[in-house]
Amino acid sequence: MYRITPKRTFPPLWRVIVGFIVVPALAAFVLAYFMPAYDGLTNATERVLRTAIMYALFGAYPPTILIGIPAYFALRNRFDLNLLNCSMVGAALAALPWILISLVSSPDQASTDGRPTVVAGSMTAFGWLSLAQFVGQIAVFGALGGGFFWAIVAAGSGTGKVSND
Repeated sequence: MYRITPKRTFPPLWRVIVGFIVVPALAAFVLAYFMPAYDGLTNATERVLRTAIMYALFGAYPPTILIGIPAYFALRNRFDLNLLNCSMVGAALAALPWILISLVSSPDQASTDGRPTVVAGSMTAFGWLSLAQFVGQIAVFGALGGGFFWAIVAAGSGTGKVSND
């Protein structure tokens, strides 16, 4: 029996391009505001700006280019472009590189604030909890970035409406 499948509508390509250019920088600035890395600088504005540049170049744009763009084009036919989906993909996109790095790296000994996180090449319970906390924080900012992506790309563009044309 023939079944009519609904036709999906997609946002204009220019909105997608703007989203992939603006959102990683915006997420890097938000992360840098809450977690500045250059504590030695005296000016808070300069600290946030330099940290945001570092986060954008080494933390936001590479996963966006390597994983985010292909994921968008692979998943857009299967999932709606709504706030929840964009936030979940943003969280996964931000957390995935850090999970992979932590699984590949294998220091012999490591500690945080005097508490051992790796002993004899094996993660301790505190190490797993510290890793989960760090990756969770990164995932929250990634989810926020996914929300920004939805706001720029999909909100108000008429996407998400399915027609039977």
